Amino acid sequence: MTLRDSHDPQLGGNEPPDTGGDRPDRDDRPPEGRIRRTSARLLIVAGLIGALVGWTIAAVSGFDGVPVGVAWSWPITLVAAAAVLFCIAYVLHQRLQVNRLRIDDRQAVAWLALGKAAALMGVVMAGGYAGFAVRFLAELTIEGPRERVIRSAVAIVGGVLITVAGLRIERALMVPTDDQDDDSGQK
Repeated sequence: MTLRDSHDPQLGGNEPPDTGGDRPDRDDRPPEGRIRRTSARLLIVAGLIGALVGWTIAAVSGFDGVPVGVAWSWPITLVAAAAVLFCIAYVLHQRLQVNRLRIDDRQAVAWLALGKAAALMGVVMAGGYAGFAVRFLAELTIEGPRERVIRSAVAIVGGVLITVAGLRIERALMVPTDDQDDDSGQK
């Protein structure tokens, strides 16, 4: 069943069919919308929430005497994910901004969603590992806490790189406004 079938009484719908016509309230123009870039405020709040969660995990996990460790797999995964996202950002920038090629609207929205999600996830991960590492900064002379701080620092770098890559994807997908098009045509 499609949305157009919802008027069929046999299917349980009770809405009248859309006959088209020239109704004054009907607008045949394509929908317009604006999506804002990810704000610094959102990223700061997400980072602070991540830091609070990371610090809480570090504080609560140590009640039994053995705090949670940080395996190298997470920091390495974050750095590798950042590398992939930077490659995507580069390809999108080359395609859309340098070569001025077009992509399908749905594909652009999917890439934009990836960029926004990556930026948000990266800052949450960086904040979480920062909060986790802060818990062990006073104990750097002991091998276990020192390893946690070092691995967390690499994970923080990976999270920040993911955030930057996500923001680069967003920037690559920016469509110039009409004013920007006019300015570039005059040069």
